[in-house]
Amino acid sequence: MLKYILQNKRGVISWLLSQIALLIATGILLASIASLTFYNDWKKEAELKAIADEISTFIETMDLKETENSTTLILPLKSYYYKVNISTEYISVMRKDGTIKKKIKVVEPLIIKPFVLNKSLNPEWQSKEELHEWLEGYTKQKYNKKYSGTSNNPLPSEKRSEIKKELDKRLNKISKIVARQPLEIDVNKPLYIEKAIIYFEDVNKNLETIGLVIVYQGGE
Repeated sequence: MLKYILQNKRGVISWLLSQIALLIATGILLASIASLTFYNDWKKEAELKAIADEISTFIETMDLKETENSTTLILPLKSYYYKVNISTEYISVMRKDGTIKKKIKVVEPLIIKPFVLNKSLNPEWQSKEELHEWLEGYTKQKYNKKYSGTSNNPLPSEKRSEIKKELDKRLNKISKIVARQPLEIDVNKPLYIEKAIIYFEDVNKNLETIGLVIVYQGGE
């Protein structure tokens, strides 16, 4: 009888140990799956952040240029679909294949305020070349003389504050539009980032400038 009881206890203990081992193994497996899921979403988010960082770096670096400049940014083609939106305040990059949360989104603030332009916004100009052409028409109407604002055809320095005020008014208008509906970028097309310089000259031939960064896509 004693022998049977001991054997029975050993059997119960053995069963308990096997159940505990099974629970531990299940816990390790679930933890591994959860860890892998979190890692996959983290990796996806990191890829989006790299894209947003690249765009913002190009824009902010362009602002530091002291002469007119331009660059063409080719966005990376990925095996998944992602969407890029740009406003005057931030860049957002988003994809919809997350595991824990379906939509993964990264928002990168901009430290400068570029002119974000698109033909759908009906801008009076889009590229830096078009800006100088617009200035010719604007100054002809305003001052009865054409000034392109280039170094070869600068505006009078006393017009600087007035031109800056006019540009700020247009930038504020664009900011309000793209704040409500940020500009969606076609990732299959180049993104153009330019630095435009408007020159002003005083009576002593000294030059002053106004610089602005323009972001746009062609072929719209």
